[in-house]
Amino acid sequence: MGVGKKLAAQCAAVFSARNIGGAQIEDVTEGVRKLEVMDDRRLVIMVGTNNLQQNGSEVVLRKFSTFIECCKARKNRTVTLIAFRGVLV
Repeated sequence: MGVGKKLAAQCAAVFSARNIGGAQIEDVTEGVRKLEVMDDRRLVIMVGTNNLQQNGSEVVLRKFSTFIECCKARKNRTVTLIAFRGVLV
């Protein structure tokens, strides 16, 4: 069981987890777009990529910029982005 599922099981009243394995940044952006506006939500997103060589850093940075703007538009209390494995932020 992953960290998200453990936290959801222990703190279901204040925590929910979504796992989108294999999703592209556009998929995650669309998922955030579908969230209702909540001023008190703390959004934590863990992302990574393995396609920097395929897409190029400019394309990946543009997609992440769109993603971050989408997170801001949802008016979350805080947004924490945890990036790993070749992500340029």
